[in-house]
Amino acid sequence: MDWANPPTPTSSSMRKVRIPEWEVELGSPSKLLRIGWKKDSIKMGDQVTITGWRARNGSNHANANTVTLPNGKKFLSAGGNLIKSS
Repeated sequence: MDWANPPTPTSSSMRKVRIPEWEVELGSPSKLLRIGWKKDSIKMGDQVTITGWRARNGSNHANANTVTLPNGKKFLSAGGNLIKSS
């Protein structure tokens, strides 16, 4: 995840499991920091669970509602910036 304005897409990949690539929107870096996120809240390779709303057109785009980290901690997404995940 890149902490930048304007939002910058980031990507990750899974080696053994093939799943579709998704683009997920989160809030701006300043909003995320205000609600408890840190630059290192998600590290490369972390498996996270994201709940949210899929794009109306059915594409693999979503607006995140919550992000659950590997340790079980949940964060709100603050809606808005684009991150890319696969």
